[in-house]
Amino acid sequence: MRKATGIIILLGVVLTSCVEKQAGSGNAYFSLKDYFNAQAAQLQQSSPLISKRVVVNGLSEEKRLKIADWKTELSTFIDADINKAAWSGAFRVQKTDTSERYTSSDPKIPVRKVEIMKKAGEVSRITIVSVNENYLYRSSDSLTYLPGSYYRIDKKQHIRLLNPKSYQVTGTFAE
Repeated sequence: MRKATGIIILLGVVLTSCVEKQAGSGNAYFSLKDYFNAQAAQLQQSSPLISKRVVVNGLSEEKRLKIADWKTELSTFIDADINKAAWSGAFRVQKTDTSERYTSSDPKIPVRKVEIMKKAGEVSRITIVSVNENYLYRSSDSLTYLPGSYYRIDKKQHIRLLNPKSYQVTGTFAE
């Protein structure tokens, strides 16, 4: 009986500490995931006309269109979120009234830099730099987002023994 009571108390302490940790846990850094999910929902609702230009290895194509799924369109930005549990404490943080900058030099973390510029407390520009690299593959991404103005994705890939590839996607809000 005494052993069972001890186990129940220990179990209660463990469960309580887990609950407190979850309730108190928030994002250590600016949440790109939350921000771009909110942007996607807003853009899905307003359905703006976009002038979209895609350049693949120097060949370009441009179209004016309405994006059917903004969450998919902004998924590269959402996927760059730096609030992963394993990355906690891995970023150097620099904040001012008009900017937030997160940098990491850890080669195991693909997101190397996130910079958020603000005007009057609102996000005016987000820049993200990511690098994925191993013995056979290197990929670098540069992402830029200006709310209500444009977004741009620059990607360069090099797979060993193959020709390098590059592409650029630029979406300019036409309305």
